[in-house]
Amino acid sequence: MGNGDRNSVVKHVVYGLLTRYVRFLPQTYKGLVCLRTEVFGVKQKPENLALGKATTQSSTFNITADNVYGVSGNAVDGNPDTNFLKGSCSHTQNNNPSWWRVDLGSDHVDVSEVHIVNRFSQHVVTEDYKITFGDSPNVVGNTPCGGLYDFHNFTVSAVCFTKPLKTGRYVGILTTKIQSLQLCEVEVYSRENLAFQKPTYQHIRTLAGGTSDRAVDGNSNMNFAGESCSFVQDDPFPWWRVDLGQDEFVTEVYVVSLLDRDRLRKFEIRVVSSINDTSMTSPKCGRAVTHNLRPGEGLSFFCHPSLKGRYVTIRDVRPGLSGFNLCEVEVYSEQRACHSQAIGVTSSDAIPDDSFSASSSFSNARQPWVGRLNLNSWGWLAMTNTNPADYLQIDLLYDYVICAVATQGAVGADHWVTKYKIQLSLNDTTFYIYRENNAEKVFSGNSGRNDIVKHGLREYALARFIRFVPIEYHDYKALRVEVYGVLLSTVPSQAPGNFTVTATSSTSIRASWTSLPEYARHGTITGYKVFYRQKGSANNSVVESVIGTGILTKDFANLNKYTKYEFQVLAMGSHGEGPKSPVMVGQTLEDGKKAKTKYKVISYEVKISLVSSGSRQKRSPANSKTVNTTKAFVILYDIQPCYNVYVRAYTKAGPGPYGQPLPLELRVCIDLDLGLENERISDGNITASSVQNANTPAKNGRLNYTSGSSWCAGTSDTNPYLQIDLQTLHIICAVSTQGNSQADQWVKTYTLQLSINGTTWTDYKEGGQVKVFMGNGDRNSVVKQVVYGLLTRYVRFLPQTYQGLVCMRTEVFGVKQKPENLALRKATAQSSTFNNTADNVYGVSGNAVDGNPDTNFLKGSCSHTTKENPSWWRVDLGSDHVDVSEVHIVNRFSQHVVTEDYKITFGGSDDVSLNPPCGGLYDFHNFTASAVCFTNPLKTGRYVGISTTKKQSLQLCEVEVYSRENLAFQKPTYQHTETLVNGTSDRAVDGNSNMDLWGGSCSFVQDNPFPWWRVDLGQDEIVTEVYVVGLLDVDRLRKFEIRVGTVSSITDTSMASPKCGRAATHNLPKGVGLSFFCHPSLKGRYVTIRDVRGGKTGFNLCEVEVYSEQRGMAYLDILKNYY
Repeated sequence: MGNGDRNSVVKHVVYGLLTRYVRFLPQTYKGLVCLRTEVFGVKQKPENLALGKATTQSSTFNITADNVYGVSGNAVDGNPDTNFLKGSCSHTQNNNPSWWRVDLGSDHVDVSEVHIVNRFSQHVVTEDYKITFGDSPNVVGNTPCGGLYDFHNFTVSAVCFTKPLKTGRYVGILTTKIQSLQLCEVEVYSRENLAFQKPTYQHIRTLAGGTSDRAVDGNSNMNFAGESCSFVQDDPFPWWRVDLGQDEFVTEVYVVSLLDRDRLRKFEIRVVSSINDTSMTSPKCGRAVTHNLRPGEGLSFFCHPSLKGRYVTIRDVRPGLSGFNLCEVEVYSEQRACHSQAIGVTSSDAIPDDSFSASSSFSNARQPWVGRLNLNSWGWLAMTNTNPADYLQIDLLYDYVICAVATQGAVGADHWVTKYKIQLSLNDTTFYIYRENNAEKVFSGNSGRNDIVKHGLREYALARFIRFVPIEYHDYKALRVEVYGVLLSTVPSQAPGNFTVTATSSTSIRASWTSLPEYARHGTITGYKVFYRQKGSANNSVVESVIGTGILTKDFANLNKYTKYEFQVLAMGSHGEGPKSPVMVGQTLEDGKKAKTKYKVISYEVKISLVSSGSRQKRSPANSKTVNTTKAFVILYDIQPCYNVYVRAYTKAGPGPYGQPLPLELRVCIDLDLGLENERISDGNITASSVQNANTPAKNGRLNYTSGSSWCAGTSDTNPYLQIDLQTLHIICAVSTQGNSQADQWVKTYTLQLSINGTTWTDYKEGGQVKVFMGNGDRNSVVKQVVYGLLTRYVRFLPQTYQGLVCMRTEVFGVKQKPENLALRKATAQSSTFNNTADNVYGVSGNAVDGNPDTNFLKGSCSHTTKENPSWWRVDLGSDHVDVSEVHIVNRFSQHVVTEDYKITFGGSDDVSLNPPCGGLYDFHNFTASAVCFTNPLKTGRYVGISTTKKQSLQLCEVEVYSRENLAFQKPTYQHTETLVNGTSDRAVDGNSNMDLWGGSCSFVQDNPFPWWRVDLGQDEIVTEVYVVGLLDVDRLRKFEIRVGTVSSITDTSMASPKCGRAATHNLPKGVGLSFFCHPSLKGRYVTIRDVRGGKTGFNLCEVEVYSEQRGMAYLDILKNYY
């Protein structure tokens, strides 16, 4: 539900979204489609500080025979491929020690986590290595991370150098014995300490040298003589404060005390927005009333939920005169990265002891609540090793989106878990095992007592309760753990559902609702509140509370007779109230009067009428039309934004009045059918799990098919489905269904499954749950459902409930992700051929258009010339006048630059050196990309060529050639009656963008009032972009408009069709070509360009190109990075 006025803010909670791009798709609207929006969430992972930075290592191991080199820089190239032969892993010789180092580029970089991808191997290749960090390039001498690490055949993070945060420049990894060091990727993460070197203030009296800024200098030395501790002298309620520079969502405050004096007792942490606010009423961080910190200790205090403010204040609340010291204060926000923010399992203030439980415990010293990361205690230990169902469970107190988990072993004994699973729950009753890639995820654990091993979760996980379930272990099952994530909500995130109000008498109304789904409760629901007031009243609503969750109705008595009232309901949770429902209006019954005679509605009349531009406008019959229907809905086609829609009902007594004009949806992705109904999708691409008989084949499952029965599944089919193969990847936005037109058989509910390859299928989900769609209730009604985030080739409809038999007719709506590859398996040639006869590998030219982009030359799918000056390659697209806009190139991947600075040409000559080049030289070294060439204006030709600019070989593993389908090319055109000789209208769509009038390729519309030019696209199209080329030396395209419409006559030049572009009119300087975009797209057959300067004017068009988003999403800027 969106808005009902200009300025109210309506927030909706969503579930299960891990994304980079977000689209708002308006469905209904008031006036025009207008939105102001905000998106709430957190970054999944922090920035990788090591990417592409300078590296070095103790030695380098190479396999020169395979041209593979284990250089140190491979470990920070952004490619985590664990196959050494693919050239993305560093590799030393067997040294003692072997070491590797990355230079982060500057001093005082704060590092909290080192993420390592080892080379995967059946043999242990690197084990028991150390991780160090500091300012010395000699990594042996820098501060080590606690414990030794052994990430064998798994990818994980080591949590180091935090609490307190340490700064430095060099991260090092080194072995502890004679062995090689093999690293396929190293990522270095920082926790952004919001307090570091920010302005600070403290109580007016300060001991000399104990200035407030020492607490944020990045130095956690606990000795006051070390000149890194602030000193707040004794005074009533003394305080210290840091200014974060702007409002932040504060989640965690880490405080370091003085080494040898107990001066941090009974203090509080508050987060405020005003520097002058030293009150005791601003929100506090932490569950406890006050906090204590022992001498020589650093502790985190967690704010659950996060507190928003600019200033973080630490205040001593002991009565009388008191003071304190701060040796370091760090401030963190979950908003910076979900992966980095600990929930606080380490802290008894954040997660109390009674939130821990377990299947069993070995002793009182090994109880569940000592299973906290970094706690200097034994850790939790299971009673025995014989129970495979052992677990350590933590109640996180709130619902969290969980992004990572970390583990340690026991303190004081060689006990740790080497493999484990996690189970998640929202209610402490129903647990599910966390899965990745449709399989239960087994996490690799520890290799020692103190190493901290952290795993990021790749799938969305929402839970309040989490269980760590040991699978394999060393000696005993021992765990210390932390969980990382972001608090979703502390209060119910939805209003109660199905809210209705019903009059029960002339003075009473009953309200009823349904309980919230579990994932929207975020705690315990304690009851409900219902708000009501007389409609139109300025008084505040009356509030009635319903305590408990078993009562889902409320009666309201003593109301006025025959009066309308507004009602809303919300849910009360254990931590606060949720949002209110939309307003529902109920009217008490009229007392003492006979009810009016009511007649059953027998049909509806829908009127589509042109919007009036003023009271003096004279309407014509062509400006409106009506549609009659017996259904409660009607699908209207060819309706443009300048029309209004009105509805009235018919009974046996006659027609009623027309209602208010209805809002119109503009045609967008959800309206772009992919071709079931119109048979663009062939019969062979529609299959099913079964059929009822020969008269109900899968191919009959097309929307509006009426030549026989629809598709019907066999009666013995317990898991029926109808499957659509779209042939290529498509972005799906909506689906529609109907029943069987020949019998009372239809599907009531269904789910969807999707697949890219036809083998692996994924259920479509919303809110983390499989989405069950409402289907049909009769034979012929069309029910459309909008879907989100679907990139697929195959779509399956899976009926769940049905009437009579499982029978369906369907349509799928969306757009193709990429256009057709024009080069695939076409004739090719090249200047020469390099062959590796020893391995039976031949670099023939045709390998580059075989549809296989594998970059390994030895697998036989790359073309390869010898070294020539130039070397060249060519593909013949098969006919003249093919329009090409993009050339997609996959080079051979190699550690060495094998082909650089090459040209791309396109034209009609088979000698590629003679054809026009694409602007610039190209060098796609070790990456796959497209060169956008020969477009705006579009060019046509037959041969695409690639050639070097110096003596070198040309190695191409795949070349794809794409065309933008110019819908206007050589289509019928018309223009104003007066036309200069040789300036005919068709010259603007001849594919030649020569801007010289005497070049014979420009139309000429002579001076006249409001002259126009038009192209007939041949059928209705979804127009997204119109590209216009003007005359070279005369400025004749000023103040014009572009309109797209479906008109009754080719000479209809009315202003009724919708305009393309946001501006009221457009201007085109002489000698240029410009694109004008229709957002949203406009549906129409005719594109008209019209001069609206007034008086006698004319214009020239040297080329007009028309494009549609329906032809290929790769050309929409808004989704350019989807591929």
